[in-house]
Amino acid sequence: MSQHSVPVLAGRTSRSETVGHAVEQLIRDRQLQPGQRLGTKEELRGEFRVAVATFNEALRMLESRGVVDLRPGPGGGVFVAHPPALVRLGHKMLSLDREALNVAGGLAVRNALEPLVAADALKYHTAADVADLRRLLAEMRRCTDPTEYLLANWALHRRMAQISRNPLLVELYLGLLDLAEEHLRGVRQVDPRSPVPEGMTVHSALVEAIAAGDRAGVAGALRGHARLTSDEPPLLG
Repeated sequence: MSQHSVPVLAGRTSRSETVGHAVEQLIRDRQLQPGQRLGTKEELRGEFRVAVATFNEALRMLESRGVVDLRPGPGGGVFVAHPPALVRLGHKMLSLDREALNVAGGLAVRNALEPLVAADALKYHTAADVADLRRLLAEMRRCTDPTEYLLANWALHRRMAQISRNPLLVELYLGLLDLAEEHLRGVRQVDPRSPVPEGMTVHSALVEAIAAGDRAGVAGALRGHARLTSDEPPLLG
């Protein structure tokens, strides 16, 4: 059985999420259909060469997303699930060829969804959500490499979107960020002159306005964010 390396993507996803993405790619590469068996948990863990806890967490994540079914007992193992329509939509979006949906186009659509994401974050956030957003802001502030700053920036937006209770909005928004992250380094390097201080000011204002329940403050921060993203180079997100 072949082995698959799992890259460590610091500042972007946890290792279990990275393994989850790798399992999804394996399903696509093998062109497996719903109901087909990937293998036992131990066989697959051996392919990806990761710890038991990491792989189990990745499988739990994939099961919750409707990507895999976990079946116990003889003849059991990990099977490709019959995902609901919403999950199929996300998979179709991510499988589009770059000729059909390039990164810049995907980010343009994602930017159009930003007010909806911010409105839901304003309405539904908890203290734990705000703590996570502030932690991700701190990670952005520590970045010195423009590409890593951009990935940390998107991690902040990803967490903000996860506050929403609109599953279609979350699926579309996160799918577009996945697309951008997947192709970031293959498209071009981020402009090293990216105005990181301005970006930090805008994103800090957005997070604090959400934390305070300040609708006007969120609207003002979104106007600043729109200015950041209005020009394609550099990508700031």
